[in-house]
Amino acid sequence: MPALSNPNIPITQRTVIKCCCGKVCKGNRGLKMHQRSCQVLHGLNNDLHLHEQIADNPENIITDDRPLTTQSTLDSEDLKKALNNLKSTYSEVAEIKYVYVSRILRNKLRNHGDIQRDSNRNNSFNHDKYVERNFLGFIKTVLNKEDAVFPSFSMTECAVYFTKTLAAVHPGKLFHIPSWIPRLSDPQVEFDLDPPSYQQVTAVIRKMKASGSPCPLDQISVICFKRCPYLRTYLTELIRSVWLSGSIPSEWKRACTILIHKKGNTSIPSNFRPITLESIPLKVFTSCLRNAMYSFLSANNFIEHNIQKGFTPNLSGTMEHTSQMANIINKARIKQRSLVITLLDLKNVFGEVHHNLIQSVLGYHHIPNHMNNLIKSLYTDFKTSVITSEFRTHFIPVGRGVLQGGCLSHLLFNMCFNTYIQHIKAEKYRQFGFSLQLLNPIHWFQFADDAAVITGQ
Repeated sequence: MPALSNPNIPITQRTVIKCCCGKVCKGNRGLKMHQRSCQVLHGLNNDLHLHEQIADNPENIITDDRPLTTQSTLDSEDLKKALNNLKSTYSEVAEIKYVYVSRILRNKLRNHGDIQRDSNRNNSFNHDKYVERNFLGFIKTVLNKEDAVFPSFSMTECAVYFTKTLAAVHPGKLFHIPSWIPRLSDPQVEFDLDPPSYQQVTAVIRKMKASGSPCPLDQISVICFKRCPYLRTYLTELIRSVWLSGSIPSEWKRACTILIHKKGNTSIPSNFRPITLESIPLKVFTSCLRNAMYSFLSANNFIEHNIQKGFTPNLSGTMEHTSQMANIINKARIKQRSLVITLLDLKNVFGEVHHNLIQSVLGYHHIPNHMNNLIKSLYTDFKTSVITSEFRTHFIPVGRGVLQGGCLSHLLFNMCFNTYIQHIKAEKYRQFGFSLQLLNPIHWFQFADDAAVITGQ
């Protein structure tokens, strides 16, 4: 039986501490007095002199009878071998020494590893240090880390592709809402046409991320507006003037587009997602316009939130839809019921929205003509330049599609898709869905531009 847990050692009623040799001492003071003359402790310190030399001089290892290891860096297997070697060498007091030796040896190895990692800081990364400090943050950093993938096509190929992709198709075509799409009722809450106040502009600026990339054309960061109230005052006056005029300045309708790799060959431009970097004044203006429009739509219940949950503020729609879909699959498996789920993915749906369709959709949702003219002015003669680390194209007119990266684009897309959702939410289509309850069948999940059609037949 180990001496550290020997039941034959008398234990007093006072606080007692055991030395590594097995002697019971009265308190910390008694332990310190005993360790001054403890022969076992002094013998262990002398025996550990070898490991101190290993930790201090890993390249010049001093051996005693047989070496512990010949490597300068000790891993877990070397540590086990060293501990087994110590245990077999000091077999008389092995049970006493094992706990003491293993603790000190691990401390020596840990200190030696820290010294070695500090000396090679530029060549190695101390994973253990960051794992101990913040495990979840370290895992997210490592697993979500992606190497930047740059396009390998030329500037000419890029300009030709995006000129064709952004070109208007049938610019004079007019869109009318079909008669089979149900009409929305008259609004109960009127649209607030008042221009944004200083408090509203400040609230928008405070919600914007300071780490957001500024537009390369003016290099103005949102941090300037976050920290300077005078700039926010002048920006508020400018936004109010533009709001009342009903026309967007031409300087605001110039932007830059960066390319983010999605998948596939980097020499194909379609494998990159274009993200538009707008100027800060335009971002703040469109954010105020988006907030006013969304408040109007929500107050009158014009937007369907049970089916479409993408791009919805203060709503974790993707999590709700995926959890509900997993529950449906589990119920169908348990009850042995038929279930068919069809996943739909629309290709380049943001880039195919016709600008005249936006005007018809705004009228369908009872948006006032003044706001309609503002949005029409925004997409009239809007130009963007595609920039990479190697080149920058000329300004390309945006003749179709909503601007990915724009503050108003998501709401405009949801409104265009909402006209179709108003049709498919009818009872004659819901009856083909999968019903967890008899009176509430589920037939459609919309994730922004992706859809999942569910049926139990």
